Formats: sequence, C-alpha cells, structure tokens
Amino acid sequence: MKLRIKFPFAAYLSAATPEQLDPATEFSYSGYQIQLSFEGHLPLTLSSGEEPHFRPLTHLLVVVDDLEFQAGANRPATLLRSLVQPLDPNRLLDLLTAIINRINRGIRNFGLVPRAAEIQPTEDQARSLLRQWETEFSEDGANWESVFPPSVIPDFTSVFLGNVGDHDALSISYWPDIEEAIQEDLRPGPEQEFVTNSLDHMRQGNLRLALMEAVVCLQIVLNQFLREHFTQVRNYSREKLDRVLDPGVPLVTRVGLLLDLLLPADDRKATNLELVIKALRWWEELLHTTGHLPEAIGREEFEACVREVLELAKRLGQQRDMIIAAPELKGIAAHVSRKFGVPLPEIQVRRRHDMIVRFHIAIASATPSADEMLRIVGELAESFRQRDRKFNDRNHLVVGFTRYPNETIAMWMRGGWSVLKVD
Repeated sequence: MKLRIKFPFAAYLSAATPEQLDPATEFSYSGYQIQLSFEGHLPLTLSSGEEPHFRPLTHLLVVVDDLEFQAGANRPATLLRSLVQPLDPNRLLDLLTAIINRINRGIRNFGLVPRAAEIQPTEDQARSLLRQWETEFSEDGANWESVFPPSVIPDFTSVFLGNVGDHDALSISYWPDIEEAIQEDLRPGPEQEFVTNSLDHMRQGNLRLALMEAVVCLQIVLNQFLREHFTQVRNYSREKLDRVLDPGVPLVTRVGLLLDLLLPADDRKATNLELVIKALRWWEELLHTTGHLPEAIGREEFEACVREVLELAKRLGQQRDMIIAAPELKGIAAHVSRKFGVPLPEIQVRRRHDMIVRFHIAIASATPSADEMLRIVGELAESFRQRDRKFNDRNHLVVGFTRYPNETIAMWMRGGWSVLKVD
C-alpha cells in the first residue's frame, strides 16, 4: 500500500536553469520507502543573476510505500494497511510527523530555510491535520482514495500546522546537502543550525537574539577549531590546551589574537576582522553592561557585522574539518606522489565531499604529460571514493596543476579538462 500527503511549504526555489526547479529524492525510514517532491506555481525568470530562474513552492509532496518490503527482511513494524483500514489517526499522524520532521530538519539546517521547522502536533489535531494534508492511500499507486469518506459537512475543527505566509529563499545549490541530510538523517553542525537561527531572527527584527545566536555559534566552532588545531597540529598536552581554551579569556581577545596567527592566508583575506570585533564588543556590552544594543547601530551596519561573524564561523568549521581529515589526506597525497613521481599535492576538503587538489610543479621538475595527469586524476578519484562512498568525481573533484611561479597548466573539474596546456 502507498500513502501520500501534501504538506504546506512556502519558499522561492531559485536555480541557474529551469530544469533544476523540480528536485526530488527518495529515502528509507523505519522500513518504509519515502518519495519526496515539491508542488508549486509555474517557474518564472528574472533578467539577471547567478540563479535567474525561480519557482514559488507551496507544498511538500510525500509518498510513503511499504509494498516492496512486506516479504523482505526490512519489513516495517506497522504496515500502512493497519493504520488506514480501519483508520488509526493518532498512530498515522505519529508516522507522518516523524517523516515530515526529518525532511524539514534537512531543508532548514542544510538549506538555510528558517521556516522549515519541526512540528509537534497533539492527538486532538490528528483528524484535522490528516484532512488538511489531503491524506490519501492507494493499492496500485495509480488510483487514490482519501483516508476519510466523502463528506459534505465542513470541518470546523480544522487547524493549520505547516509553513505558509512569507516565503523563504531556497537555492538549488544547497539541494545535494539537503538530499544527503534527509537520506542519512544527518544532524547539523553548530555553524549550520545557529546560522539559520540567526538569519531568522534578523528577518524578524529580533536583533539581540540574532547577535546572540551568531556569537554563540562562533564561540562553539572556534573552540572546536582550536581544540583540533592544538591537539592534532601542535600536539599540546591537555593542561596546555586548557590554558589556551580558558573561558576567562574574552572571546574578542581570542578572535583578535589567535585567528590572525592560525587562519590560512586566504581565509584571513576573506574575513573582515574589524566587523567581527565590532559585533563581539556589542555582545560584551549587551551581556555585561547595558543589557541592550547601542542605540546608534544602523540596521545595515548590524547585519553586515553579524553576517561576518557567521561567515567566520563557517570558515572555522571548514578548517576544523580539514584538520580532522588531514592524516588520511596526507596518506593519499604521499601515495600519489610516490606512484607518479610528482610533488606532494595540497588537498583540501570543502562542503563535506568536495575535494580540491593542487600540484605545484617546480622549474627544475619535469611536467607530467596529459596522459599522466589523467592517470593521476583517476588515482585521486579512486582514493577519495574509498574514503567517502558519497564522493562523485564529476561533481566533487577539482585538480589543478600549476608551474612556477603561478601558471595554471591544467585544471580538471566537472569530469573534464577546463584548462590543458600540455601534450
């Protein structure tokens, strides 16, 4: 049996091409197979921008299927038929709530969509919500029937539980992360959950809460980064690490002194430390002195400073993840260097699966041929697949070869050469 619902969901989905405006995915939950797609209005196109195509979304379309599992080892504990015939609204609502919340967590935290919040319905709302979500069942996937018999009597007890009103923005560029989060039921890191919270508070005009979420996010991620850096890179003892992470050291001091020494040059250039420090001083004044934000702060200045704090937290999270992955990546780099007689490459992890590899060829070193470079790319792709089952070289791998001083002689990305200056 199959079951389907339409759950209210309001967002503007933007994309680079019209074909990207209809995302869908599948995942398993407690023995059920779940299909997710979106309902919305016709696509529209703007005149410019990186993602000029957009579509107003109105509902999540969720199909729950237990047919293929009935005879298998992964059979659900409760078959849909026992929830529908006869109708058991409370147990059915419990199942659908768990599925909706898993979807909403992925969209909210990995797609930065604040209104995609988890729901907590009560038992007395079960029938009204199942009606509102247009809950239907089918034996064959073609002919559908409402779980409620037809009725001409209006449902005056109807309640709303879903995402309507103002639309959030959802970029299709986040979809791979959202899809993986839903499929794997991933929990977000602080740099994802707190960022979404802070942006939502700014949208609502709750500036104090927006600043609080941003600063707490930075504090947590900074401590994680420093802990990994000083234990993995500097081999600090526990006592020495505790001194560095002493909570008595003001956050503004830690950020101002340590990050200037520890962040890579590219991240230092990309970070406006002056705006970060300004936001942290507002927080210290709010927390320890006045209890409120300075009156002279303009909305534009405030948002610029808070967004810079959030961007710094994001960069620190990436650096933390790179430090954690460093031992394994160093092994891959050494293997490729030995096998092909090339310099040790630099390997960076970006956004969970994205791998950026750079080879720097010295003047005195021989430049690999195009065939050799292709074999190197293939070896890297195979190594990354072994460490990450979600890795796809067409989508996740960038390999660059540069010759002294800084001439790009080859660049592999999206499954092919974008630059190739060798034979």
